[in-house]
Amino acid sequence: MSYILQAHYDIITDAADVLKPPKSENARFMTLAGRFEPIDDEIEKIETGFTTAIDNRVEDLEKRRLAIKDEIAALISAQSAH
Repeated sequence: MSYILQAHYDIITDAADVLKPPKSENARFMTLAGRFEPIDDEIEKIETGFTTAIDNRVEDLEKRRLAIKDEIAALISAQSAH
């Protein structure tokens, strides 16, 4: 796993540690994490040369990954506001 991909993975796992109820009971987080992992895996395959993709595919995947991370950040912010 590349350094950048590890950083994305760390953000998700860190969020899981912060969220209450625990991630296994937080349905929204579990949905987001489930969507994040395959996108992140596909980006990793493209970046490592295992799979090829056209530029707009990579851009689309990166936008989707960022949107999921934004939603996770919003979950954390909403929780810390309570």
